Amino acid sequence: MHASRIEYALVGPRNASDPSTHAAPAARLPFVWAEGVEAGERLTGSILKDVPLELSLPPSAMARLGLDSPSPASVRVGDLLATVRKEGLQGALFGAGPARALGPGVDGPPPSIVDMLPQRNPNVSSLVFIMHAPSCGLEMPWSVSEIERSLFKDAEAGAGNGGVASLEAYLETCSWGQLRYPRTTNHLYGPIDVGACRTSGPSMGAADLGARCGPAELEALVDRAKAWLKENDPDVHSDWKRYKTIRVMFPFREGCDPAGGDVASIGCPSGQDCVSSLNVGSQMRGELYGTLHMHQLAHSLGLVHSARRECDGSACSVSEPGDPSCPMGSGVPTSPSAFLCLAAPQAYRVGWAVPLRDLRATELLPSAEFELPAMSTGPRGSFLRVAVGPVRQQSLGSMRKMLEPALFLSYRSKRAGVPYDSGLGAELDQKVFVHYWEETQDGSPGLVSKPPLLWALLDAPSDSSGESNSNSSVFEYPVSSGGRLVVRMTHKTPASASVTVCYATVTRESDASCDGNGDDDCDGLADYEDPDCVGPVFKKLAAYGLTPRWCKGADIEFLEGGGWMRYGF
Repeated sequence: MHASRIEYALVGPRNASDPSTHAAPAARLPFVWAEGVEAGERLTGSILKDVPLELSLPPSAMARLGLDSPSPASVRVGDLLATVRKEGLQGALFGAGPARALGPGVDGPPPSIVDMLPQRNPNVSSLVFIMHAPSCGLEMPWSVSEIERSLFKDAEAGAGNGGVASLEAYLETCSWGQLRYPRTTNHLYGPIDVGACRTSGPSMGAADLGARCGPAELEALVDRAKAWLKENDPDVHSDWKRYKTIRVMFPFREGCDPAGGDVASIGCPSGQDCVSSLNVGSQMRGELYGTLHMHQLAHSLGLVHSARRECDGSACSVSEPGDPSCPMGSGVPTSPSAFLCLAAPQAYRVGWAVPLRDLRATELLPSAEFELPAMSTGPRGSFLRVAVGPVRQQSLGSMRKMLEPALFLSYRSKRAGVPYDSGLGAELDQKVFVHYWEETQDGSPGLVSKPPLLWALLDAPSDSSGESNSNSSVFEYPVSSGGRLVVRMTHKTPASASVTVCYATVTRESDASCDGNGDDDCDGLADYEDPDCVGPVFKKLAAYGLTPRWCKGADIEFLEGGGWMRYGF
């Protein structure tokens, strides 16, 4: 019997439906797809979510799923099930058998996280419509060739694409080749004159393109696009549902409400049009269009805005989209030809980055040191995820989301000759980013009410030259268990940063904690390097008639025989 093996990680509590399983941070789910086995027991969704499985499929189903290679493959479960639905193989999958549990689900010791990145490179499919309304003075300020250049790498062959980082290049760079935007599956149409600006359509009723830019106007444009496509490209129109996203570019008036004409679906509902609009009015000239396209498309992938937590000493607030390090926030690259990729929580959400470690704060007693690779070095092991609170469930209609407060620690660096993050500004380059986010990799669209938050930027301590850094090297977070998590950046190179992550239950070392067990109060000084631990030693020396004093380093001097003797710990 020939078999192909797939492994992916279910990182608890991401898809767990049983709250009792939420304590373990990860579970490995191997799938073995074997030839020549007859159908057996029915596989249920709850089994799929909670326990490792071994399944069998007939050879024909394996071939259609691309699983007939003799070499192992890595497939994200969402991609696998999407392929199952697309190929109409639900019967083969859910009739596969026998289905048996290979382990106790996510109870017990957590195994290591396996590669969560898909092996094959799926292509985005979209229809992009360039539209304008000359009848009410809304002319398209961009030429078709300029817009084409912002989408496709080969739009201006041999000329560096006109100095523009296209959406196609953005996806290949920031997803590490996992998501592509080829011409073959993405069609660009226009410019299309929409005619009268006031209209009523079958989708949202009355719309006024000359004055507003809300959902009614977007739906009116989509209705016009469908009508135009039916007349001018009937073959594509008849296959409309095959295209994952529908994007409209239109020169809305400056200052129109809401959102200035930029509207997008968060995720793509099954069986419905997944639409977005991008305002390309005259006020937008000079913007960095690769970033703008990336922002809108990422909404279709289920991402919400990236926000920033801002404090003024008396109160804190959320600025959205305020994260300067992410195109889903306020971030833009330093030049049109450079790249600014997703912040760690967003890259994690879409599977473009895998954590170096996935931890709970209370596991870090007393501390742990990590060499954190720059996100520009590769997608695997490029950040730390540290859970800082309990798992809880939130119900949204029929959908249940499992939330887990966590800190994401990442190092971003602009590296010579590397496109990824080549557009980082000097204030962001070679910094450790601390993000807070409660969502997990549950495969559902993100919650607009819970965006990832940039809480802090850390820099290495001042160097020996005395040059000071504007960013702190230390970040503290009060953990719900009553302790506190302390993140300390100690060193950096273009390729990596040294970070200590420490969990403390005390604010000061005591006689009991000065026991050689490390830095219990997370102040960066372990045991007798910490002045907190010197007091008890002084008392002991004094009891022997010695007069001690503290000196530099982890040493104490005391008078003996008329001279000072040094005692090192």
